[in-house]
Amino acid sequence: MTRILCLWLPNWPIQRITRSQPELKSRAVVLEAPGQRGSRVAACCAAAAGQGGRVDMPVAAARALVRRLAVTRHDPAADARELRRLAAACERFSPCVALEEGDEPESLLLDITNLTHLLGSEAELAAKMEQFFAAEGYRTQMAVAETVGLAWAVAHFGDWGLGAGGSRNQARL
Repeated sequence: MTRILCLWLPNWPIQRITRSQPELKSRAVVLEAPGQRGSRVAACCAAAAGQGGRVDMPVAAARALVRRLAVTRHDPAADARELRRLAAACERFSPCVALEEGDEPESLLLDITNLTHLLGSEAELAAKMEQFFAAEGYRTQMAVAETVGLAWAVAHFGDWGLGAGGSRNQARL
């Protein structure tokens, strides 16, 4: 039976930029990208969203709504490079690690079939991965299932109430 672990990094571009620029952690942050009619918000942190900021709005509107707003350039290439670095680091957990398909991936997919005898249970593996990512400064949500699609869906939309501080969804499906 195949077992796939999906590790999602919610709001990945914001997580990466605030990790690389720690001074932004205490600020409301949006990432800007060129749009048809000027710069638009490509990603928005929770603090900015709480003040009315949202993805795809004009950056000028976000500046008007959000106090102490930090605006920085959205860099999908840097996001992908860092995600590939993390994928390579995850080879300590599984020899088969991939990025989700898409223009701007936010998830890693690991084939953990028949690895529990090496790493303990699936829950222990998820806990070890969560510790690794927390030490790297990242927040994750995870799920394990028999297919990539199901693992991805549960990691992104499942509400299993499991994990330390609600930071991880880990389910045996």
